[in-house]
Amino acid sequence: MKIAKEYTSDIFIKNLGFGESRRLALKKCSSDWILSLDADEEIPDKLAKEIQTAIKNNYYDAYKIPNRILVLSGWTEYPIAHSPDTKLVRKNKAVLVDTKVGEHYEATGRIGKLNNYYIHRQNNSVSDYVIKKLDRYTTLQAEMKFNNGDKFSFIKLVYVTMRYFIWEYILLGQIRFGTRGLFQAMMKANFAFLSEIKLYEKNK
Repeated sequence: MKIAKEYTSDIFIKNLGFGESRRLALKKCSSDWILSLDADEEIPDKLAKEIQTAIKNNYYDAYKIPNRILVLSGWTEYPIAHSPDTKLVRKNKAVLVDTKVGEHYEATGRIGKLNNYYIHRQNNSVSDYVIKKLDRYTTLQAEMKFNNGDKFSFIKLVYVTMRYFIWEYILLGQIRFGTRGLFQAMMKANFAFLSEIKLYEKNK
């Protein structure tokens, strides 16, 4: 908050949940472009300059940006091609995908890719993820599934847990990052497992 006030007085604080907060941000934004960042994300100088150039070129309506993720005091990354999230998007082309977990902006129109990375300080320690995030996010995921009429099944529990692990570790290449990659893949699998168990609780 203190840093934000050094640049603008247009600061809005609302406890609306993830999706509604992004919807409010979209409504309040007065610029032609939106750069969507979470509290644990940052833009290095090289990326900032690339963003400024991209906006001036005025060719694309949105851009995907590669990211480096801080996990256990080291870095991993994902292939940008597998991300639906457009971090930089024209306001009139932005489409909010409002889910309880993983809400983001997509875009209509032409979508480009930037070269420089943004930094995501996601899981610097086991406690950051397991204690502070996992319980909250799996509860939200289970609530979403329950409200959509999903039912628990043992087969689905095994299937989604294994699918999340294989997708993260093999197909998205976390195997390249040793222990950090294994941790990342196991935590995503654990997320899927706990979400299904919490759905079981709600179905009971």
